Amino acid sequence: GTNGWVTMGFPSAKFEVDAKAAMKVAIDGAQKLYIYEGGLAFNGDTAPANSLDDYETGTWTPTVAGGSIEGSPTYTIQVGTYTKIGNKVHVEVYVKTSATGTAAGSVRINGLPFTSHSITSGYSTVNVGYAANLAILAGSNISGTCGPSRTYIGLENWDSTTGVSPLQITEWTADGAMIFSVEYTAA
Repeated sequence: GTNGWVTMGFPSAKFEVDAKAAMKVAIDGAQKLYIYEGGLAFNGDTAPANSLDDYETGTWTPTVAGGSIEGSPTYTIQVGTYTKIGNKVHVEVYVKTSATGTAAGSVRINGLPFTSHSITSGYSTVNVGYAANLAILAGSNISGTCGPSRTYIGLENWDSTTGVSPLQITEWTADGAMIFSVEYTAA
């Protein structure tokens, strides 16, 4: 190649790689992939705002807390995992308490691995797959949200009689359990 370009010919296309200051991959002259200090860009777009600049996976420790008094619940299961791609975060949680301690008020799941964005009225919703040992009426459903600039999830009780209200620690009960996921945008 010349000027840092490596070119390989294929029957109907040409594959080129330029590895001078950045790595560029082009097919038939059209840039398809650009890897540089700002991240990974696609299809000729090199704007930093459109570049993929982060990918990570990990664990975090979800905690059940009261909105009025956080308290110090104890746990039999306390598992949190996450995947972050760019500014999108997907978390999965399985938490089961053995006591709620002095917690009071609405239920929060604290300790999200990243603070959510600050867009006013920009909420992400929780997908609850399992809940057990909650003191709620039959026919109720549990959901939740992650609002702007938060490191916690607020849980909601959709009661068939009274409508939606924040899930209370008194409704969680000592041995309450929940498995859920949420995808939110990080700050």
